[in-house]
Amino acid sequence: DYSGFEFVSPVFDMFKVNADTFANVVDYIHADYSRSCGGHINISHITMTSRELYQSIKSYMPLLYSLYQGRAKNTYCPAIPKHSQANDKYGAVFIKDSRLEFRIFGAVKDIDNILWRTELIKYMVSNRDLSEAQVLKNMLDGRGKLHALLRKVYSVNHIIKKAELFYNF
Repeated sequence: DYSGFEFVSPVFDMFKVNADTFANVVDYIHADYSRSCGGHINISHITMTSRELYQSIKSYMPLLYSLYQGRAKNTYCPAIPKHSQANDKYGAVFIKDSRLEFRIFGAVKDIDNILWRTELIKYMVSNRDLSEAQVLKNMLDGRGKLHALLRKVYSVNHIIKKAELFYNF
């Protein structure tokens, strides 16, 4: 089924987003969607170009691919090879002039879903310039913030499976 629509939000200060942010659009967030609908998130940084921002958080891409494995393998937001630039409009992430567009996210299912995704992006932006090995370690470290964030959605066994996918990506 390819029905449904994608809702495009206004610009938010990501570090001030909370459940109240979406109070006026809750009906749209709970609208019908299909597996082809996306939940794109656009970000920018006050002191970095979109290309610099992408380079600083690029090590998180295998994490996103492991969390959204089905979307990473489709034709409308596929995973980007490690040493490629994010120049494809229909890639998992797309570098635009003024912002970085994450296309890997599927349709937003509810307010909790978008809030969790926002937390994940905030974590990535706040913990830039890590190696892929460090991101993978942080996924699995039961005492760490990334692991705690993932535990809000996934069981420990699922996180381990996602870590295996991370390694493969």
